[in-house]
Amino acid sequence: MTVDITEEKVLARFFKIGSFLSLVASLHMLSLLLPWYETITDTVAISRISGYINTETLLLSVAGGVIAGVALAASSASKNIRTVRAVLMVMGIIGGLVALTSPIFMVSITIPRLSVSGRLELGFFASIFTAVAILGVSGVAAATRVKIERQYPYGYTPLPSPEGEGAVSEETSFVPVDSVDEGLKCPICYLEMDVESAVKCSSCGVIYHSGCLDTWVDLNRSCPNCQRRVG
Repeated sequence: MTVDITEEKVLARFFKIGSFLSLVASLHMLSLLLPWYETITDTVAISRISGYINTETLLLSVAGGVIAGVALAASSASKNIRTVRAVLMVMGIIGGLVALTSPIFMVSITIPRLSVSGRLELGFFASIFTAVAILGVSGVAAATRVKIERQYPYGYTPLPSPEGEGAVSEETSFVPVDSVDEGLKCPICYLEMDVESAVKCSSCGVIYHSGCLDTWVDLNRSCPNCQRRVG
């Protein structure tokens, strides 16, 4: 999926994904309290084995849940969208795989080792479901392709680049001007400029108010007109 919104909204979206990831991870750990297996002898149920009783199952579920659960806190430490998405994706996938190992270990190693017969109970299926859900939420974070909406202050819309699309990947800089034509207006704020407050793009030659340009560059890191990146 592609999200075409502002950076703040993208971070808020990933915060929601991280919150849901933490919730599912908590539910996975809570499934340890439920019965995972019921031993049966001569069609009579003897006892129920909860997930937390077995040390390996307990450690795997808790480790997986904690890894996935702290992804929200870890991703919140950064304001970089790619970093946030990578943390949610990587920690979620690792946590989900570790959590999924827990019920698999129970049914493939623990039960045969006990040499008992019986049937799987609700806790086992709950642990499988929540582990897969952790992987699913991580997949949502990984599948979210973010396209940040370019922010134009003061309602400015840039002119087409005179040098075509190839110019966008190159760098530019802004330099003071020696003179400004009388009545020349800043293309960002549409107010007249004087030589003291004007700067010029060294690539396309368009002149701006230095203050307006500073605001623009802080948001977009490029020339408003030719779209070259500011070095």
